[in-house]
Amino acid sequence: MYFCEVFLMLDIDFNFKDITITNIQQKDLSIIQKWSEYDEQSSLEQLTERYLESCLSECEFFLKILRDSRVVGVIKGRVEFKNPNEAWIWFFYLDPLEDSQLDSEIIKRLFGYLSDEYDIKLFFTRVAVNDEAAIKFWKKMGFRHLRLVKDYYSINGQSVDMIIMENGNIDNKV
Repeated sequence: MYFCEVFLMLDIDFNFKDITITNIQQKDLSIIQKWSEYDEQSSLEQLTERYLESCLSECEFFLKILRDSRVVGVIKGRVEFKNPNEAWIWFFYLDPLEDSQLDSEIIKRLFGYLSDEYDIKLFFTRVAVNDEAAIKFWKKMGFRHLRLVKDYYSINGQSVDMIIMENGNIDNKV
C-alpha cells in the first residue's frame, strides 16, 4: 500500500457555493476510478501511479471536485513558473449528471485561484483531435488552437493526434 506522506503536490483548496476543490487523497482513488474515464483507460494501479507522480512534484496538482462532500469530478495539471507563469490542464472530468454550466464555472474559478495565488498568466490544455465535445468546451472557455502533435495518443490501438490549446485571456474569471 502506498502513502504520500510528504506532499510536494501544489496545494490547492477553495470553495464556492456547495463546491469544494481540493487535493486528492489516496483514499479517494477507488471512488474516482469507479466513475471516471479512468475506468475505461486505466486500472486503479495506473491511477495510483499518476497520483504518486503528482505527490512527488511540487508543481503538479491532482484535484477532486466535491459537491456536498461527494466526489463529482477530477482535474489534473501542472503549474510552470516561467516568465510569464503558466498552467496546464491535462485532465478535466465532471460527472455528466452534474449541472451543465458547472464545468465552466469550475474552470473559471480554478483559473481565478491560480491567477491570484500563483500569478498564472497563460493557460494551456491538450485534447484528442477527435474529441469534439472537449474542443467545443475549451473554445467556449476562450481557448484557441495553438499546435498539433501527431500520433500522441494511442486509443484502442489507434494513433490519435493531440491539439494543444491556449488561453492567454484570464479575464474570463467569475
